Amino acid sequence: MSGSEEWINKLFIEKADLFLKVLNERWKNSEEEAGYIIKLLDKLEVSKDAQILEVGCGNGRIVINLAKHGYVVYGIDISPVLIDDAKKKAVEHSISERVKFYVGDARKLGEIFPNKKFNVIIMVWSSVLGYYTDENIDIEILRQCRLVSDDDGYLLILNTANRDYIAFINSVIGVRSFVEHLDEDTVLIENPCFDHKTSIITNTWQFYRKMENKDLKFIDEVSFKFRVYSLHEVIKLAEQAGWQYVEAYKRLSTLEPFTPTFSGLNIVFKAR
Repeated sequence: MSGSEEWINKLFIEKADLFLKVLNERWKNSEEEAGYIIKLLDKLEVSKDAQILEVGCGNGRIVINLAKHGYVVYGIDISPVLIDDAKKKAVEHSISERVKFYVGDARKLGEIFPNKKFNVIIMVWSSVLGYYTDENIDIEILRQCRLVSDDDGYLLILNTANRDYIAFINSVIGVRSFVEHLDEDTVLIENPCFDHKTSIITNTWQFYRKMENKDLKFIDEVSFKFRVYSLHEVIKLAEQAGWQYVEAYKRLSTLEPFTPTFSGLNIVFKAR
């Protein structure tokens, strides 16, 4: 098992209950986030009967909210724990008949969906791409997406870390730690470090439990590395995998044009 596969297994499988706390915090804005994606789908004239696949769906915050708006959606994630929670949430939201979840590896989409073609494939919140810190693996993941896409299908890479923005922030502000209150009982402290030479972020997530006397008790930690890309790099990788660049946006909420040092990556590709 490579170093990347080791941290992926540790964070998303062995210690998935901790990552689940991170995802549950993001559920607070999930309806709004899905609404912005629907706005983009409308702009692309994607119909409500479109077949949509989210790669790296976590516990379903995006696909479940898309299903609530009438879309037929599929979600795949490498984590059994996250998929189990997604299935429970689909039942809670009364849309389990409109969404299907699969446990699987993004590098094997063709095997998982041998007879299925999707109209739209989405990746949200810096998921999957860059996890293996290997451009060839990322090309293969994008190629697998193309393999299960319709010939006129779309690939949407959304709310994803932008190398240019991260490099700019690190140059101006420097390295910072982040504190996030995940729920009433848990605090997450992030300690990221960005390498300008390799475009790799090394991060350590430390989880603490809040005590009654307001002290924090250490629970566990996970360290990981992932590669971040600039817009032109993602375009190059996607083109090698059979996708054609359409447009990029500064933010989903407004669909403003992309600006290199003040944007995340919100990119639309079309199959070619």
